[in-house]
Amino acid sequence: MTAQLIPVFNGNISNETTLLCNARELHTFLKIGKRFASWITERIAEYGFIENQDYVLISHNRVNVR
Repeated sequence: MTAQLIPVFNGNISNETTLLCNARELHTFLKIGKRFASWITERIAEYGFIENQDYVLISHNRVNVR
């Protein structure tokens, strides 16, 4: 068995089965020195990724805890 640096899983984008990863887990693994939102927005623009073709958005309701 090969160890994975970050978890990958089967998923669908545009009705095509493909390997996916959680971008937040990738961001953490790479130890990026900036906020996730800034980093991912810049990567999407830099590489010309197209929503629902190259990536899908999954929203999680976050609760601010003080």
